[in-house]
Amino acid sequence: MGEISTLRARSGDRQLGRALRYHFLKFSDNSRLVSVSQLNTAKNIVYLGFILGVILTFYFSTNYSDLISIRIAIGSGTAFIVAQLIDVNIFDKLRYKIWFAAPLTSSLVGSAIDTFLFFSISFYGTGINWVTLSFGDLFVKIFVALAMLIPFRLLLSHIQENSIAEKKISV
Repeated sequence: MGEISTLRARSGDRQLGRALRYHFLKFSDNSRLVSVSQLNTAKNIVYLGFILGVILTFYFSTNYSDLISIRIAIGSGTAFIVAQLIDVNIFDKLRYKIWFAAPLTSSLVGSAIDTFLFFSISFYGTGINWVTLSFGDLFVKIFVALAMLIPFRLLLSHIQENSIAEKKISV
């Protein structure tokens, strides 16, 4: 019995490592996507990303003999689609407010939803201390959201400068 639980723990650790890396990077480009496109275009890109992510996850990353692996795939897809669509909608509603309101608010809310959904679906009842891990994951996402404000502001300024230049040329 000890060998089986050791194997399951090792498998769970590998899957957990993959899951944490993926979720760490998931929200980094969302603010840029919505800031330069319309809401429906952004949603379509999210749907496309979801479909590709699900196909690639089930084909390359899922060990069908390991229940945790299957739960991680389901949790990842569910968390992605729900959190990204909420993130995109929040950003769209706040895009004309003060420059940092949209990317910061949408990232914080989307990250919290993503983290809760992913960890609860993937690890609830497994014996893995998922609540503590989820807080660590959420802390990293909040840090990334704050750190990405500077590049977002620079990108926003660049887009505005190009828009002004294009208007001058067309007049």
